[in-house]
Amino acid sequence: MPLTRDQAIYHLLRRTGFGPSRSEFRRAQADGFSATLSRLLDDESITETLDPTDGLGSTFDATRIDHLRQAWLYRMAFSQKQLREKMTFFWHNHFATSIDTVADTGFMTRQIEFLRANALGNFRTLLHGIAKDPAMMILLDTRLNSKNAPNENFAREVMELYTLGEGNGYTEDDVKQAAKTFTGWRFRTSDDPAGKWKKGDFFIQTSQQDTSTKTIFGQPLPFSPDQGEKFLDRLVQHPNTGDFLARKLFRFFVADTIDEATVAAVAKTYVSSGYSIAAMLETLFTSPAFLSDSAYRSRVKNPLEFLLGLVKQLGLVNASGQPTIPYPFVVQQLRALGLDLYDPPSVKGWPDGAEWLGTTPLLTRANQVNSLLNATSQGKPTYFDAVAFCNATGQSTAEGLVTELANRLVDGDISASFRESLLNYVGPRRAAATNGGVFIPVAAKAHDGTDVPLATEPPPVTTWTGQGIKVRGLLYLLLASPTYQLN
Repeated sequence: MPLTRDQAIYHLLRRTGFGPSRSEFRRAQADGFSATLSRLLDDESITETLDPTDGLGSTFDATRIDHLRQAWLYRMAFSQKQLREKMTFFWHNHFATSIDTVADTGFMTRQIEFLRANALGNFRTLLHGIAKDPAMMILLDTRLNSKNAPNENFAREVMELYTLGEGNGYTEDDVKQAAKTFTGWRFRTSDDPAGKWKKGDFFIQTSQQDTSTKTIFGQPLPFSPDQGEKFLDRLVQHPNTGDFLARKLFRFFVADTIDEATVAAVAKTYVSSGYSIAAMLETLFTSPAFLSDSAYRSRVKNPLEFLLGLVKQLGLVNASGQPTIPYPFVVQQLRALGLDLYDPPSVKGWPDGAEWLGTTPLLTRANQVNSLLNATSQGKPTYFDAVAFCNATGQSTAEGLVTELANRLVDGDISASFRESLLNYVGPRRAAATNGGVFIPVAAKAHDGTDVPLATEPPPVTTWTGQGIKVRGLLYLLLASPTYQLN
C-alpha cells in the first residue's frame, strides 16, 4: 500500500531530522513533499539565528566537552537545517573521531564545523579535508608518518572505513604503498607569532616524504609533493566508492535490508553528479524504496532521534518560554543509551538500526520518558506543562485527546484494544452532551469498583482535576510503546 501524502511527509521529516515538531510538520504539510525536500537539500539561503549555547549562556565553556555536546544537541533539535545536522552526525559517525584519543576540544570543534560546512557538499572536498584535519591526523597517527617509518593506520582506514569497504578492491600491498604517499604530513601545534599560520593548519614536512614511485591498484603513482592528494583522488574515483557510500546511506536513512536497484541508482548519481552528496540524497529520498510501505516506521530510532524527538514533541520550554533541552539530562541519558557525542566507541563508529534496541535499552527508554515528563531545571518548575500541553491540543473529549496524541506521536498507528486501554486510563467521562463537549471526569472509583460521584458539579472548563497526572500518564504510555521506538 503506497504512503499517503501526509505519511510521506512525516516519514521524510523523521528520517532527515531528529523528530519533527508540530510546527515543522505543518509547514511541510503546506509546502508538500517535493518543496520540503528541496528546502532540506539546498539550505544555503536559510539564515540561521539560533544560539547553540542557549541554556548555558555566559557559563558556556568551549573547552568543556559536555558543553560542546549540549550546544550541538541544541542545533540538532532546533536548527532549521535539519538534514545538515543529521548529515553532520552521519559523517561524525563515518569518520569516527574520539575526544578520548584527540584530547583537544578545539580540534574536535574544528572537525565538526568542517563536517557541518561540507555535510551536503562534494565528497572529494570532504575526503581531502578530513584527511588533513588535525583531529583525524591524531586519531590515525598521520602526523607520525615518516619515510623511514611509514604508518599504515590512515591508509588502511581511508580504504576500509571511509571509501571502499573492508577488503573491497584493495590489497595489503596497496595499504603499504598508500601509507607512503602520506609521509611527511603534519599540522601546526601552535600559532605562529608572526601570524603566518594557526594552530592546526596543515603542512608537509618535505624532508620526511617518501620520494619513491608507488604502485597502487596496479597503477604506478610517481612521486610528487602532492602524492597524498593524488591517491585520495584515486579513491574518490574508484568504482567501489560510490557503491560503498550508497549502501551506508541506504542503511542509515532507509532500511537494514539493502535494495540493490536503489543502491545502484545512488551510486550512479555519485559519479554523474561529480561526487555530490546532496544529489545522492535526492536520488535516495525520491526512490520507491524510501517511499515504500515496508520502509515506513521500519527503522529503530537511534538515541538522538528518540530523545530529541521527545523534546520536540513535548514542546519543552525554559523560563522565558523559549524551546529548550533540559541540560544536562539529555547528555546523561544519551550516555546511558550508549551514544556520547564526540566519543564514538571505535573507529567504526556507533551501531545502527536494530542493534540499538534490546531488553535493557527498551526499559531505559521507558524510564527516560518518565523522567523527561517530570524533568526540572535546577529546582525550578518542570519544563513540561502537561495542562497547557493538553489544552493547546484544542481537544475537549477523551476520545479527541487520545486520537490527537496518537496521530502526533505514532501517526495514529495503534490497535483498537490499545486505544480502548488509553481511554480507560483517562477514566470515566461525563457525556459530552451534558457539558457542552467539555472533557471532565465525573467520578472516581472506590475499592469495590463502584463510582464515587464528584461532590459538586464541575464547571464547564477544559482544565479538570488530575489533568496533569493523566496527561503525563497518557503520553508515557504512547511514548514508551514499541511503535514509538520506530522511525
